[in-house]
Amino acid sequence: MVDITKHLSDLNLQLQGKDQIITNMFDQVNAFKGKLILWKKQLKDNYFPICNMESLNLGKMTSYEKYAEKILSLRNEFETKFKDFKSLQDKFSLFSLISRLI
Repeated sequence: MVDITKHLSDLNLQLQGKDQIITNMFDQVNAFKGKLILWKKQLKDNYFPICNMESLNLGKMTSYEKYAEKILSLRNEFETKFKDFKSLQDKFSLFSLISRLI
């Protein structure tokens, strides 16, 4: 979870500052949401064996399940907070296409 917090902090810094182009911000947010899906899948697929070792030692709910739930919750929060971005996705795509042609 510390690593994810670091990634959140990095995203926060990327989205700040002057002269930001909304399409770049949109791409950064979507990339982060994609990373959350990947991390959740990796946790569920037991990609991080250290989590299982910890859960066996503690006799609690497997750590990967707990963390996968947290990642899903974070992704849902992103969907809620950035729902306006999704409604403008077609316009962003058109803008990106035009800016590449120029």
